[in-house]
Amino acid sequence: MSYYRHSRIIMNLWYTSDQIFTASEKDYADAIIDYIDPSHYITHRIYRNSCIERDGFGIKDLRILNRKLSNCVIVDNMAISFKEQLDNGIYVKTFCGDLADNSLLEIQQFLMEIKDCADIREPLKETYFMSELYQEYKEKSLHSKLYSSTLM
Repeated sequence: MSYYRHSRIIMNLWYTSDQIFTASEKDYADAIIDYIDPSHYITHRIYRNSCIERDGFGIKDLRILNRKLSNCVIVDNMAISFKEQLDNGIYVKTFCGDLADNSLLEIQQFLMEIKDCADIREPLKETYFMSELYQEYKEKSLHSKLYSSTLM
């Protein structure tokens, strides 16, 4: 597996400067983290067993990190993973081997631009609209359920 692929996997995990929160099992995650972070800048690793299981998905609740949510960002390819703190989230498309995929570079540039914000949730909300998108999804889902139940 290439360095880029490993980096993509890690970026689909949640991280700050020193923490990773992953829905992966410990052995798998440790092998990848050790490979891409040989200097051990990442000092805290939080694994699947710390996720909240809901409807078959591992939800990463950032409150377990004991950090100010105003300083936390979650980058994940499954928006449901950060459902508990949508305003802290950045959805990134799943990496499918395209070496021209520069999604993470764009996110990195954005994060560098907002790193000194008192509350990073504000620029995240203005840029990624995760709460609004989730609300629209819920409304469409409810409408779809109501509509299909009237057809029966």
